[in-house]
Amino acid sequence: MKFGKEFRSQMVPEWQEAYMHYDYLKTLLKDIQRFKQRAKATGHPGWAKPKLNSVQSFQWPNALAKA
Repeated sequence: MKFGKEFRSQMVPEWQEAYMHYDYLKTLLKDIQRFKQRAKATGHPGWAKPKLNSVQSFQWPNALAKA
């Protein structure tokens, strides 16, 4: 069984809101990996100066914020 399915099947209903959003986390990690691969391929130092200035700039997708 894949980790995501096992993770969801083992959740305790009372604590469901406290669990991480595994599918969204997985998507973010894949996006980071793709970004790093593109930066390496083009020779661009992609991690030198991040565009976000603070945590306040980050927005959760609406579907996850209501989950």
